[in-house]
Amino acid sequence: MKVAIVHYWFLTRRGGEKVIESLLKIFPDADIYTLFYDKEQYGDYLQNQKIYTSILNQNFLKKHYQKIFPLYPLGIKSLKMRSSYDLIISSESGPAKGIEIPKGVPHICYVHSPMRYCWSNKEMYLNSVSRQIKPILSFFLERLRKWDETTIDNVDFYLSNSKNVSKRIEKYYHRKSEVVYPPISDDLFLKEVPFAKDRNQYLSFGAITPYKKIDLLVDTFNENKKNLVIIGDGSERKKLEKKAKKKYSV
Repeated sequence: MKVAIVHYWFLTRRGGEKVIESLLKIFPDADIYTLFYDKEQYGDYLQNQKIYTSILNQNFLKKHYQKIFPLYPLGIKSLKMRSSYDLIISSESGPAKGIEIPKGVPHICYVHSPMRYCWSNKEMYLNSVSRQIKPILSFFLERLRKWDETTIDNVDFYLSNSKNVSKRIEKYYHRKSEVVYPPISDDLFLKEVPFAKDRNQYLSFGAITPYKKIDLLVDTFNENKKNLVIIGDGSERKKLEKKAKKKYSV
C-alpha cells in the first residue's frame, strides 16, 4: 500500500514521535506530512522518508511553535497530498487530522489526546498566564476548538492510546475508538538494571509541561521532605527549579 502519515511536528523526539517511528517499521515507504520539522533537533530517525512540511516551517515560527497555535489550521490547510495514497494515518494531539483527505481514501487517526489546550486542560493553560493575557488566550483557544470540531468527521476510524483517551474522544468528539496501546522498547527488558538497596528516592521522567502536573510533585516532596529526582525538560522547568527546595533536583 501507498501510505501517508500525518504528525503534528517533529521538533522533539517524545512518545508521539516514537509511535510514528514504530509505524514506519510497518510502512517503511510511507511519506510524512507535518507542520514543523527540524532535522538538526530531531536527528536522523526519518532520514529514509519523504517529508513534506507546512508553510509554517520557518526558523522563527519553529522556535515559538507552541505559542503560534492560532496558525495551526492555516498550516494544516497548506499541506497538500503530493501523491495518490491507499491509506492515510494521522497522529493526533494537535491539528493533524484536519489535513485535506482525497475522496475515497480511508483515514485512520491515532489519538494521544484531543488537543489539551482546547478541551481537557483549557483552564490549566488559561491559569498559566497573566490576567491581562487570559481573555486573549481564551478567545484564540475557543476559536481553535471550533475549528477542531469541523475536522472530527474528516476521520473514518479512530484509535486511542488508552482507555482514558478513548473516553475523551467519546466525550469531546462523540465518536467511538478502539484502544491500541503504544509500543514499548524491548531494549528495556534485555538487561538487568541494578538498583541500590540503600537508595531511598522517587523518580519522575517526562516532559515538564503544565498538563503533566509536575508542580504537584514538587509541592508534595517539598512538604514530605523525601528525595525526588525529576528528569526531563519543558516550558515549566525553570519555574519548578526555583520552586523546588535546594536539596531536590529538577
